[in-house]
Amino acid sequence: MTTLSNVLEDALEHALGSLHVGMPAKIVRYDPDLQACDVQPLLHYTKKSGESTMLPQICMVPVVFPRSQTAWFKFPLKKDDLVWLTFSDRSLDKWLQGGQAAWASVDPQDPRHHALIDAVAIPGCYPWSHPIKDENHDDIVIGFDDGAATQSSIRIRPNGDIVLDSGRAGRIAIGNEQTELLSLLEYLIDKLIQAKVVTSMGAQPFVAETIYNLMYAKTRLQRLKGSL
Repeated sequence: MTTLSNVLEDALEHALGSLHVGMPAKIVRYDPDLQACDVQPLLHYTKKSGESTMLPQICMVPVVFPRSQTAWFKFPLKKDDLVWLTFSDRSLDKWLQGGQAAWASVDPQDPRHHALIDAVAIPGCYPWSHPIKDENHDDIVIGFDDGAATQSSIRIRPNGDIVLDSGRAGRIAIGNEQTELLSLLEYLIDKLIQAKVVTSMGAQPFVAETIYNLMYAKTRLQRLKGSL
């Protein structure tokens, strides 16, 4: 026999089942130009009866990178990277398509609340089994590790030191469109190798040991030098 209590419980279960707040998900496809991704939620929906159902994929989810109008910080994302989904109180459709209206309040013109399709993705939510691998917990670190040969980082230490580590095979470039610093140093070393010193015997090159040391420095520099 169906009672009023049963009806209210079913209605409440249905309402709560449609109310989404946050959950982990994995990227199925990523558009780096729009900074949007298709994702697969990783938590199943479980009914009161115990039946568990996988939630559907969500398409064109905006990715949240730290940014302002003139500055930003972003990094590459790919298939199977994990994100945390958070769901908007109201429909995002009008706001996402608004252009300059993004800076103005928008009437969503849609009654939905906390819907799956109104998700935004925040990269970086991983289970305890996959922490960031860094033994130093005091530095500010920007790192890149593809699990193979590429392991590089920029590290800011509490004492103010800034350390650029390009890893085993990486290279470093410092400069602007006109000048690259390490190329300038290489040019200076070449000029020193070719330079002459004035002696009683006339203009003479540096002694062999000095030339050897300059050539050694140039070789080490070339292994480090990248391009802008």
